Amino acid sequence: MSEAEYYNKIELLKAMQIDVWVRKKDSSVEKNKEIFKNILILESLKSKHEQVVNNFIVAAKKECPSIEYSYLSQSDLINLVNENDVKDETNIFLILCDDKIQEILSKKIDIVENFYIDDAKKNTYFFNKLLEEQTITNKMKKEIWNNFLNLVNYE
Repeated sequence: MSEAEYYNKIELLKAMQIDVWVRKKDSSVEKNKEIFKNILILESLKSKHEQVVNNFIVAAKKECPSIEYSYLSQSDLINLVNENDVKDETNIFLILCDDKIQEILSKKIDIVENFYIDDAKKNTYFFNKLLEEQTITNKMKKEIWNNFLNLVNYE
């Protein structure tokens, strides 16, 4: 939209007596804060549904080239979520795991509706257990993709 169109729309809203509120971000905090977005996949799920996982990664990299992904063992995944990071970086993770991992983690952290933010408010975790199933339907693929889009758009 050009600047002239922008001002015309504002004038139209004024004529309709509609107030417009624009929320400014705290620029000093936002400039210093780089957010890293990651996909973590349990190794056993990759071997179980290799084609689905590979297709998902290709599509995810096409949608968001800066996103990082890795395959982790069960113990590495648990350690990553449990460790207290002292790094000055903010991470958002989409974790494709099984019910067993989430059950182990839920004893130590408070996972609410497949979502968890660490105590330092530096790391955010989205959990998805759909790859645990024997057969992956298109509906499941769409749900995994929607979780990915939440990761990409999360601020």
